[in-house]
Amino acid sequence: MKQYDPYLRYLTDEKKYSMHTVKAYASDLHALLSYFQFTIDSSFQLNELSYPLIRNYIAYLGVHGLSARSINRKMSVLNRYFLFEQRLGRLTRNPMEKHKALKTPQRLSVPFSEEEMLFLEQKLLDQEVNFSSIRNRLIVLLLYSTGMRRAELIQLKDADVDLGSGTLRILGKGNKERLVPLLDSLKSLIEDYIKLRNTHFKITPTIFFISDKGKPLYPEFVYRLINSYLKEVSVKQKKSPHMLRHTFATHLLNRGADLNTVKELLGHSSLASTQVYTHSSIEELKSVYKAAHPRGSHSS
Repeated sequence: MKQYDPYLRYLTDEKKYSMHTVKAYASDLHALLSYFQFTIDSSFQLNELSYPLIRNYIAYLGVHGLSARSINRKMSVLNRYFLFEQRLGRLTRNPMEKHKALKTPQRLSVPFSEEEMLFLEQKLLDQEVNFSSIRNRLIVLLLYSTGMRRAELIQLKDADVDLGSGTLRILGKGNKERLVPLLDSLKSLIEDYIKLRNTHFKITPTIFFISDKGKPLYPEFVYRLINSYLKEVSVKQKKSPHMLRHTFATHLLNRGADLNTVKELLGHSSLASTQVYTHSSIEELKSVYKAAHPRGSHSS
C-alpha cells in the first residue's frame, strides 16, 4: 500500500471527488515519490520531504519542459496532501507552508458566441433521431444551459432531475448541492431521452446518462463528444466541456445577470472564482459602448 492511499480514499469517500480527479492526484503523488525514491533512496517517503528538496523537484520539472501552470497544479496537490497528514498528526510541519506559486502568463479563454451556439443547436436538431443523438444533444444543451461541470454531469442521477418543479439538483465540489432551473425547452428533450433509454436498456438505472452499451459515461467520452461538435461550428482553440460552462456564464453576464446569481448557478464558493468570467462580459460592454456612443466611431 502506498503511503498516500489513505489520502486518496479520503478524497473519494469524504470529499466525493470524481474518479478522474482522484486518478490525477494519484498520478502526481506517484510521480513525485518515484523521483525521490530514484534520486535519494528507494525507501524514501513523502513525509521526509523538506522544502529544498521540493524546490529541486520544481527545477527538474521546469528543465523537462513542464509549464508553470502545470507545476503549480502539482504543488497544490502536494500541499493538500501535507495538510491532510498534518490534520491526522502524522506531520508536525507542512514543508510547503512558505511556498509561493510560480508566476503564470494570463490566459484568456474565449467563450463561444451566441451565434455559434445557435448554429450548434441547429446542427444537433438536424441529426437522425435515435438514442445516441438524443443523449448527445441533451448532454451539450445541459452543459450550456446549466453551466454544470463535466464531473457533475457524469454523476447525475435520475433522482436529481425533477421535471415537475423544473429543477436539477447538482452535486458539486466538496459534496456541495445546488439547485439549477431547467429551461422549458429542455424538459421535453429529457423526457424523450428517458423514454428511449428505458426502452433500449432493460435495467433500473441510477446514473442518468449512460453509454450506447448501457454503462455510465466517463470523462474522456464527454470531452471527445463536446470537442467533436464544437469543431463543426467554431475555429476557436479551446473546445472543451469547461468552455460551455464559461460560455454559459458569459452569456448570462452579457444579458444583465448579476454576478451573485451566476456565482450560485455555477456552484462557486466565492465571487473571486466567478469574476474570471467577467472579462468577456466587459469586452462585450466595450463593443456596445463604442458602437452606441456618438464619438465611438471617431478618433479623438
